[in-house]
Amino acid sequence: MRTVGQMRREKGLRAPQKADSHYKPIEREKRRFNPLQVPAKLTKQLPFKSKPKDWVGKSQRAGVMRKRAVVAEPKDQKVSALMQQLFSVHKDKVVKKKRATRQQQEAHKREQAKQQEKAADRLRRDKKDYYKFHGAGRGGGRGGGSSSSKRFRKS
Repeated sequence: MRTVGQMRREKGLRAPQKADSHYKPIEREKRRFNPLQVPAKLTKQLPFKSKPKDWVGKSQRAGVMRKRAVVAEPKDQKVSALMQQLFSVHKDKVVKKKRATRQQQEAHKREQAKQQEKAADRLRRDKKDYYKFHGAGRGGGRGGGSSSSKRFRKS
């Protein structure tokens, strides 16, 4: 009795392998990094040698394309004019709404200040009445104040 391995060796066959068991080369996309952004405050503090220089990028290489004049067709001109009008109307609405909101907030703050002032006055008046009645710290007696006051005398 021969084993499967011996029979394969005699016939010169290899062991069967599943297709999904083979190693495949890893295909990765080339990584692109965003350019380094240095804050303006930090740039001002750096010495000249260390300050970031203007790099020559694709936009500068295509300078001729940037300088080329674009002549819009009449239809495009009308569309852009309409869009500009819409944007300006929207901007005016936003400014007007912000102004109204700010005025409402200021009015609300004034109202809150008035209410707080009234509450503080009420608290002062209540404290004054309380201490007038109970005579805090004066006289040393239980009732405090003058002894002739029958109205506020404790029983």
